[in-house]
Amino acid sequence: MGTSTGRSVAASDREAGVGCPHCGAEVGRGEAVVVCRSCGTVHHDRCWDSHDGCGSYHCAPARRVAPESNADGPVLRITANEIDRVVPLAAAGLPHRSIRGGPPPLPSGPRRVPLSRLAMASLVCGIAGIPLFGLLTGVVAVLLGVLALGAIQSGARRGLGLAVPGLLLGVVDVGLWAILLSTISLPAMVGEPMMGGSPDIDSIRELDAPLQRAMRANVLIERREGLAILGGRAIGSGVILRIDRGEALIVTNRHVVDSKFPSTNDGTPGQLTRLDPMTVRILGQPETTGHVVWMAPGEIDLALIRCPAPVSTFAQSALWSVGRAMRVGERVFAIGNPHHLGWTHTQGVISQFRSRDYDGRRVRVIQTQAAINPGNSGGGLYDEQGYCLGINTWTADKSISEGIGFAIALDTLDELAPSPLREARSEVSPKGATSP
Repeated sequence: MGTSTGRSVAASDREAGVGCPHCGAEVGRGEAVVVCRSCGTVHHDRCWDSHDGCGSYHCAPARRVAPESNADGPVLRITANEIDRVVPLAAAGLPHRSIRGGPPPLPSGPRRVPLSRLAMASLVCGIAGIPLFGLLTGVVAVLLGVLALGAIQSGARRGLGLAVPGLLLGVVDVGLWAILLSTISLPAMVGEPMMGGSPDIDSIRELDAPLQRAMRANVLIERREGLAILGGRAIGSGVILRIDRGEALIVTNRHVVDSKFPSTNDGTPGQLTRLDPMTVRILGQPETTGHVVWMAPGEIDLALIRCPAPVSTFAQSALWSVGRAMRVGERVFAIGNPHHLGWTHTQGVISQFRSRDYDGRRVRVIQTQAAINPGNSGGGLYDEQGYCLGINTWTADKSISEGIGFAIALDTLDELAPSPLREARSEVSPKGATSP
């Protein structure tokens, strides 16, 4: 018998064995049953008719009655007060939680995403790159920031407010330090020397008198330059004008002793004391400290320094004479410390004479073909008789030229007449040259 919402069939293997939702009894094979067309629940035919349709939770939960077979059994009843006293398992705990090796307790609230350590490290590296070497720490900060942002975006970590500033600081560090290093102007050689050490004194003793005296008058000057953390040094040369009472008066270039040349330093005693400390190495003596006692005005690249010079030293003042005759084509030689190769001799000729004007002061410049390299700055240019004619100052760009160097004529120093030089001129012989 069929109904409008059920299908009457004889129970087959598919329907047999299930419990009728009305009476709870098991359906036997071959019994007349009704299968609900809505939910597919199997009922005894008689239960379907007596209860007026389906008795499943899906179709008629309110009409379902307790199974008759369980009417006399124990009934579990849960009151409203017991429901109010219920707590989550994570708060109450389970007995097996206290057993060693058991599973960890469930979190009691929303899961807290851990802070990214990469983000913190990126920010620290970015900040450290400001006073330290940012080309390295800045790159590290950028890499850590990118890795941190990847983890933050996936939801595995938090710390966006640390990763982004760290990454940006890293970029700024790299850019600023790259600009700084590219704009540092080094007037002399900076960095590690190619080959250090003083020359063999015996080999200098064997030289002809003019060349030997020029060698003995040469000094090597060093001061800190650029980044102290990288061990930067500026190296130049100088010429001894006079040795008296255990002190040497030395002429050199201003850019050798003043890292800010050209600058507003007017050479007053207070400003001279603020110059970077320097070391002076005299031939045959250990290095000592030198002090600037005079600087040429404006942009004239000359300076005078004093340093200790024991009487027993092998060094000697140079031969020099104001107004000494010079001509184009005359053979000359330069003495200096190119690339820290101390007491080096190079030979050439006078190529031409030039004149430059500095704030109304005329400066005579000697163009020479003698090889001049970084480190020769402040050294002497000499004629064949060993007289110092000028102070080597500039050289043309080696990448586009060769054999073009310049020296400031020593007469310019005399025309400026600094007081230390006037003292040295008192030693000049009647012939116009300093006494040996």
